[in-house]
Amino acid sequence: MKAKDVIIDKISWKESRNFFFHRLRRLITEQTFLNKIIQSDPKISISDARSILKSFFETETKSAWKSDHIVFNWFQTSEKDILNRIEREYLMPGQIQKINSILNNPADKVYVLKSVIESLPPEQIKELISKIQIQ
Repeated sequence: MKAKDVIIDKISWKESRNFFFHRLRRLITEQTFLNKIIQSDPKISISDARSILKSFFETETKSAWKSDHIVFNWFQTSEKDILNRIEREYLMPGQIQKINSILNNPADKVYVLKSVIESLPPEQIKELISKIQIQ
């Protein structure tokens, strides 16, 4: 288990149940965030995604990443913030890049844009129209 980074040091039998309870909760929750990061860009490795998540944690908390209990509590209290940051910094740029690559074919531009706009809810269509300034 030490070789797989599940444990860092020897754990006494008396403390093992508590340790593994917190460790498992943290790893399961962490995996959901890692999956979101990797979903945004499949080229990102699991270790790179973990580094990204760790950097989020360290900039917000200044706490030890190795503390399962502290990290899990941060995941729970900051879930929306973490997901918003993943979306803003990784998911949205990836989606924009995909759209730009689709729009590289001039014949498809109007069709693709029409399909995207039609898929939006009415309030977002109104917002889009108000932001577009055709010159």
